[in-house]
Amino acid sequence: MIVIVTTGKIGSEARRYANRIMDVSNLAIVMLDGEDLGAISERPDEVLRAFQREARHAMNLKKLDL
Repeated sequence: MIVIVTTGKIGSEARRYANRIMDVSNLAIVMLDGEDLGAISERPDEVLRAFQREARHAMNLKKLDL
């Protein structure tokens, strides 16, 4: 797992690149931005929501086409 954290925004090109990497490898890339950090600073349990969101995203990318 790779975790990328920024106080700013994560650009669309960075997200596309992460999606490509997750699509062709066994890596999961979690991306947390300034909005996530703000929510976490107000309510620390929000870190779970952010990681669950990112895990769902990674699992959707890795679904097998049957």
